[in-house]
Amino acid sequence: MNGKPAVEFDGSNDTLLTSAFAPNPNGSYNIAAVHEHNAVNVGQQLGSSWSGTQATQNFQCLMMSNAKLRFAVRYNNNALPRPDSAATFSTGVQIISTATFAHGSCEAFYNGTNELDKFSQNVSAHPNNNSRAMALGTRSDNGAAPLQGTLQEFIVFSNSTAHDAEDLSDELNEYYGAF
Repeated sequence: MNGKPAVEFDGSNDTLLTSAFAPNPNGSYNIAAVHEHNAVNVGQQLGSSWSGTQATQNFQCLMMSNAKLRFAVRYNNNALPRPDSAATFSTGVQIISTATFAHGSCEAFYNGTNELDKFSQNVSAHPNNNSRAMALGTRSDNGAAPLQGTLQEFIVFSNSTAHDAEDLSDELNEYYGAF
């Protein structure tokens, strides 16, 4: 895509799965993805470290069935802030998604547009820190919501200080030229 390498997911059974992932967010998650979708009317996971049990959920990044994007991170007070995109996306559009989740804040950028939590969650705690599987292209705990499209970057990192999601978005856009 745009002359840069990409991993293609066929929407049926493609996934990249770790056996264990220990994020150690130290107070913050910083997540960045560069992706394009062949379908936007079905739910699709880009990346996740997720489970059906709230206590062990870490994060997920997904295209929802309404053609909007979502980052979600579970906090250790069970809050689940979700800065969904206000805009919908079309097939064949390269998208740069970045997010920062930290004590007292959460924000995401979707192709340069800032979004905050739409669900008024209490982010006065820290993001969860659970060692569990991480997957690219499907939900990590059950293989649901397979990705139909390409993924060029998926970065999860943590610091004691949250990075600026807007700076991450701008830096990725300088390289990929998506917006």
